[in-house]
Amino acid sequence: MCTIMRKILVIIIILNSIHNYGQTQRIDSVQKMFFTRANDNLNMSNIEVDYPEIERSYVERAYINFYFCHKKNPESKIGQISLKKSDSLKNLVINNLFSNIQGVWRWKSTGSNWGIDSTDKTSIIDKILIISDKKIEFYDENKESKKRTLIKTENIKLLGNIDYRFPTTSELIYSDNQIWDIGFDKSKNLIHITNTGELLENGTVNGVVCGNTEMIYERIK
Repeated sequence: MCTIMRKILVIIIILNSIHNYGQTQRIDSVQKMFFTRANDNLNMSNIEVDYPEIERSYVERAYINFYFCHKKNPESKIGQISLKKSDSLKNLVINNLFSNIQGVWRWKSTGSNWGIDSTDKTSIIDKILIISDKKIEFYDENKESKKRTLIKTENIKLLGNIDYRFPTTSELIYSDNQIWDIGFDKSKNLIHITNTGELLENGTVNGVVCGNTEMIYERIK
């Protein structure tokens, strides 16, 4: 399952609760529901949800619920509390992700939800990523000589939250304005880098919801 499809499933799971309340429910009731769920998530934040490919912690769920709680009524008391909590938790989630993915990674496969192509075992070149706290470097590495040739460098620049989109903590904007989501699979020590769209000049996103290009890398250092 590609990263964008996982995000869509999370959106459905969280926002489905609004539908269950019915359209006649008052906004403050829905807001209180998000607030309660966010605090419940925090109480369970020492436990991680085991997804088949990508782990999503209870801290991240708490951030998302506090985010929606604030959006429901930004001027209310719990809306203001939720804004502070969501900002704090967002930074925590981001720092946790990028501290985990720093290192050296080798390309393993490329594909989409339509199918995956594994690495060409006959190739003499490995595709290497070196991720630091500020940038991602892309290299070709000769398998025999181990000599690396720098192909390009991308600064780590996060896409901010956009009102009509799901809150994001892991989408990067590359220099060509393409948006790439990074997911870390702790159990398998893999990262999934998935193209989720393009940032347009007017600040909106031309999103990709199916057939997203996804590249999988395995840690080598």
